[in-house]
Amino acid sequence: MIRIRNAVFYAYHGVMEDEQNLGGKFELDVDMQGDFSAAAETDSLKGTVDYEQVYKFIRSTVLEKKYYLLEALAHVIASGLLREYPAMNR
Repeated sequence: MIRIRNAVFYAYHGVMEDEQNLGGKFELDVDMQGDFSAAAETDSLKGTVDYEQVYKFIRSTVLEKKYYLLEALAHVIASGLLREYPAMNR
């Protein structure tokens, strides 16, 4: 399992106008599960997920677009991670 804990971003999500204009602090935790045994045996990034790239993906997703609902933002992050990092689908 790969975990990213307490990734903090200042962004402009929310339904209320003040949330969209003033912004706020958002904290995210991500747990990624998959079969990473090949990476453990070979000591190679090819069989796992590069958590630095995952963090960059999450960061760009959180900061590039405003979302009214956190559920929508979470969905975009989760579906993007599954698409971009197929090792998680094993």
